[in-house]
This record gives sequence, C-alpha cells and structure tokens, in this order.
Amino acid sequence: MSFDCAVIFAGPSLSGASREFGPPIEMRPPARRGDIYRVALEEPRAILLIDGVFEDTPAVFHKEILWALTQGIHVFGAASLGALRAAELDAFGMIGHGTIYEDYRHGRLERDDAVAVLHGPAELGWPSLTTALVDMQATVREAERQGVIGPSDRLRLEALADGLYWRERTFDRLIDESTRLGFGSGCVTRLQSWLRDNAVSQKRADALGLIAMVEATWDRLDEPFTPSFRFEATHAWMELTAEVDWERQGISQAAYAILEHNLRSTGEFQALEAQALAMCLAERAFQAAGAPVQASHLDQAAREFRATRSLTTGQDVADWLKANALGHSDYLDLVKHTRYIQHLRASYRLSLATNIVRLLRSQGALPPLDHVLGVTRGSDR
Repeated sequence: MSFDCAVIFAGPSLSGASREFGPPIEMRPPARRGDIYRVALEEPRAILLIDGVFEDTPAVFHKEILWALTQGIHVFGAASLGALRAAELDAFGMIGHGTIYEDYRHGRLERDDAVAVLHGPAELGWPSLTTALVDMQATVREAERQGVIGPSDRLRLEALADGLYWRERTFDRLIDESTRLGFGSGCVTRLQSWLRDNAVSQKRADALGLIAMVEATWDRLDEPFTPSFRFEATHAWMELTAEVDWERQGISQAAYAILEHNLRSTGEFQALEAQALAMCLAERAFQAAGAPVQASHLDQAAREFRATRSLTTGQDVADWLKANALGHSDYLDLVKHTRYIQHLRASYRLSLATNIVRLLRSQGALPPLDHVLGVTRGSDR
C-alpha cells in the first residue's frame, strides 16, 4: 500500500458539513469517468465514493470500481452516485451505507436522477442550487412526523416533487406548484415556515454516516480486500486505461508525433516499439490468466527492475525517478510490468527460445553459434 489514506470523492453532499476526520484522508471533487482508476493507481487503503458527475459528463465506470477491488483496495459508496454504484456492485465487494443505498438496493428507488443536484463550484464549497428528490422525500416525511402536514398532504407533495425536473427541483418551486395546484393554504404556509430551519439532507446524513463507519473500522481495513470474482478486461476498459495512462504522461499527441519521427530517423523506434508492445501483451496475458499480483512476486519484480538499473538503495530509486521525471505511480507501473513480463516469460519459455533462434537465423547471427555449440537444425518437411 503506497498511499495509506482514504480518498473521498465528495462535493455537494458534504457542503456545509463540519467535522474532523480520524483517518488520514484526501478529499477529491465529485468523481467522473476514470477518476476511480486514477486513484486506484496510487493504491490508497480505501476509496469512498459519495458524489459523482451526472448527465453532462461521463460518469464513473463500473469497471474501474471492480478493478480497484482487484487491487486489494476497499471501496465504499453512499449518499449519491456512490449509493447507486454500491447497490449495483455490492455483490462484488463494494460496500454501501445509508438509507439511500438501501433504497436503491431493495428497489424502492430506481431513478438515477433521484440524487442529482445542480451545484456551485469548489471555491464556494460546492453549494447545492437545487434539491435532490431523496432529500425532498426525507423532508416531507419528517414534516409529517412532526405534525406539520398530514399523511395525504405528504403523499401529494411526494408525487409533486417526483414530477419536477431535477434541474428545477427546489423547495421554492415545490411551494409554488403546491399553491398553483390548490393545496390547502394552511398546509402550504405551515410547511414553508417550517422548511426554513428544518429541511432534511438525507444525502449529507448518509455521507457522514459512511465516513463514521470507515473511521470505526479503519484498522481492520489495513488487510487488503480479497476479491471473489475474476476481472474481465473488456475493450471499453482497455480504452479507458489507455486514455488515462496516456494522460498521465503529460505529452500531447502532436508532441508524440514529433518524438516518434525523430526516433524513427535515428533507428531507435523499432526496438522501443517492440518493448512497449511486449509490455502491453504481457499485461493482457496476465489479466486473462485471472491471477492476482501477489506481494512476493512484486518484491521479486522490484528486485529485478532495480538490479537492471543498478538501483541499490531507496534513495537510488528516488533519485532515478526524479532524474527521469517519473512519479511513484510510474515506478509501481514499471514494477508491475516487470512482473507481467516474468509471468509471460515463464508461460512461453520454449516458444520464446524458438522465436529467438528464428530471429537470430533471419539476421544471419546464428550460423557461427551452430558451429561453436554443435547445433543442428531439423529439415522442414
């Protein structure tokens, strides 16, 4: 575990919430497609998905959560998109928490937009500009519980809230529509007055409840998650990882085109391309085998990686990374790919030797070795 903390993706669900967090945490903005994968590469102890983007921007991909689980990372969800994803993936090991998660899980809630809100920017603390349907429902139910409205009023208000477009769903709009539709003036007046200090945020309650649960179990989360499923690397998943991995290099496509041209002109490109292709295929073969990356194998791969570069100490590694403008996640990737190559080498040892001999023959480099080693070649039939 290289980044021993909890990473929390949150925005409007925690807006205005003030509390101290026990475990070391890092707050991130609402998650979008690729963000869980990006964080999983840093190997945190836990990922808490609360808020995520919706509708206008690609949402968190299910596969990136599953992949994070296969890396031994504990993944939790609550309150908003996190509750929805947890209800969809709890069978695989994602842990959900709270009323909203339970409602999605048991089918009492089905609409994705039931948790959606418009909100302000991070600089202003992610203020909600609209109200989520789940919060409106929780509020009118609490109003009924306190005797502000009756059961029939509550049912009519819930139906009215359900019919409002999520981008326009506010309590002011709910009150206006109630008045327009002829709800009793006494009911509307009492509710409007009560709302000023009593509106319920189920999303915030669930988000804070999830954080409290993770705090209470933090020490136990030191043991990596063990998945019971086999991760399937689909074409869509490979596209996502390729996009994110390329993005992490910080080089534009135009700059790479110039780099490739220069490497081709010096004759260096072909060998680099073959090595890079071997890394890609080794990773795919390892994933297809369905075997987890074991810590002992990673240690062996790290020793091989360091030995080939004469990196004896931790400081040598740190200096090498700095000199080559690489980060810790890059180092982890390189070590993992060393493990993938080791796995591929062991799986195709005889075929590998056959192809090496064939390539040497094609380059005219093997005949002298035949003479020295007494190698004879069988006739082709």
